[in-house]
Amino acid sequence: MSSYLIPVKRILLQLLLLLACYFVSRCAFTLINHSHFEGLTFWGFLNISFHALRYDISALLAINGLYILLVLLPLPLWRIPKWELITQWLFIVTNTIALMFEVSDWAYFKYNLKRSTADVLNMVSRKGDFLSLLPRFILDYWYVPLCFIVLLWTFVKINNKIRRATPLTAKKYTVKTALLQLVTMIVVAGLCVIGIRGGLQYVPIGVRNAVQATEPKFVPIVINTPFSIINTFENDALEDVHYFKESELPKYFNTTKQYTHATFKNKNVVVIIVESLSKEFTRLGPGKSYMPFLDSLMGQAYVCTQAYANALHSAEGIPAV
Repeated sequence: MSSYLIPVKRILLQLLLLLACYFVSRCAFTLINHSHFEGLTFWGFLNISFHALRYDISALLAINGLYILLVLLPLPLWRIPKWELITQWLFIVTNTIALMFEVSDWAYFKYNLKRSTADVLNMVSRKGDFLSLLPRFILDYWYVPLCFIVLLWTFVKINNKIRRATPLTAKKYTVKTALLQLVTMIVVAGLCVIGIRGGLQYVPIGVRNAVQATEPKFVPIVINTPFSIINTFENDALEDVHYFKESELPKYFNTTKQYTHATFKNKNVVVIIVESLSKEFTRLGPGKSYMPFLDSLMGQAYVCTQAYANALHSAEGIPAV
């Protein structure tokens, strides 16, 4: 094989290896959460897996875009000491992180009934309950990190064989070789753009397109977690605006009320239910409280301090209480 095509062969083999890893992950994800996919048959799963290739390829090309570019650059970079080691570490680390998110949804799916989105990055990065709950999750779902280690070990071992079978070396580097590598890089870059977009259609594919391949309840099987995170990463968030200084706000609207003109008669029971408000924003949390009046009531009332979400929809809150 011509020396300028060896990098292409390596990339193709590595992408096939990653596609195999994601297929294995999809099988495990479906088996672990089979109770949520009632009516799914073996042949139906294979059909879904075939359509899922479009989303797997899109995610993998987006994740490995920088690596592919570095390998195909029309320069004799392989002559630089440890250059190949650097590129392979980049390949391993980026895909390890992506696989980590993919495998984590084996267990996390049952809590939100969808593939994780970009919101999970905020949950991991901010201070809160995540770090305190993580050890418990690892103990409860011990088989998930164990399977991830086995999957990662297999991935690294096979990738090393691919690397040895496709050495990025040549006897000499000429102008012709550089031009051929440049053409190869341009062609591969164009194919990568098409792959990331999911085809030649006008609008790139998104999570919403998965319903075209199967029933809505099977969409989590079609897409993969890295694709879901990448696809929702640029979703517009509400802008955090500050029209007034904190010291000026009480002049216009004071949330602290003092009721001294009436005597409370303890003849009734009032249950206060607050929707979509974490306890960390009240006096029960470790930080600043934003509920001064509610805090004042807590000092004279029966308070349920062990507050945890136990439903996914607002309508399920009242029966839960």
